This record gives sequence, structure tokens and C-alpha cells, in this order.
Amino acid sequence: MAAIGSKSKYFRVLSARENLEAWRAKRKVMREDFEARQAEANAALSSAIINRIDAGGTRAANLALARIQAETKAKQEAAARKAAQEDNDPTRVDLKDSQFSTNSVGTLDSGTSINLNSGQITLSNGVTIDIKTGARVNYTA
Repeated sequence: MAAIGSKSKYFRVLSARENLEAWRAKRKVMREDFEARQAEANAALSSAIINRIDAGGTRAANLALARIQAETKAKQEAAARKAAQEDNDPTRVDLKDSQFSTNSVGTLDSGTSINLNSGQITLSNGVTIDIKTGARVNYTA
């Protein structure tokens, strides 16, 4: 074992095996430090990419929502304009596509007949009902 001298103290020189073990320990600490910094950088980059993707998705969703809302508003305005132009009398009946388009009396499949002129419904059993009041017209007890 060799020793290096100084003025008042002597230091022991490391053997080859001790020197190799010390080198390995330093290398292990350096590798662990590098791996920790690498993991930290990887996490930061992953987080940045995820945030960018999320922001892009949110932006696309907001644009789609705005487009849908604009289309809905345009449709509502068009429907309101159309309704304002049309005759909206709720008591008026459009008979052009019904069985009453040519005649004011119609008969249903059940045998019930409806007379719009007199305002009466005649059931298949002969009972006549007033359309406005719902009361029997030819009630015989």
C-alpha cells in the first residue's frame, strides 16, 4: 500500500478494485441523474403535446358549436318569416287534400258520416251529435 505524503498527514491511495468501485458508483449516480432529467423532459414534452391536442379539439368543438347555433338561428328566423307571411287562422281548415274537398259531407270507414254544413256527426248506429256542443241532437229515450 502506497501512501502520499503531505506536510503533516498521509493519505492512503485507493487500490485498483476500490478505484473501479468508486468509478462505478460515480457512473451510477450520473446515469440516475441523466435518467431523471430525461424522464422530466419526456413528461414536459408529453404534457405539451397533450395540451396542444386538447386545445385543438376544444377549438374545433367550439367552431362546430358556433356553426350549428348559427344554422339553428337562421332556420328559426326563416320559419318565423314564413309564419308571418302565411295565414295562421287556427279556425280555418284546409280541406284541399281531405275527403271534404269536393263535398261537405264525408263518410268514414266505420259508417260514421260528418256533415260540415249542418255541423253534425251521425254515428253508424244512427245517433246524431252536434259538432260544437257535443250533445246528442236526436235523443230519444
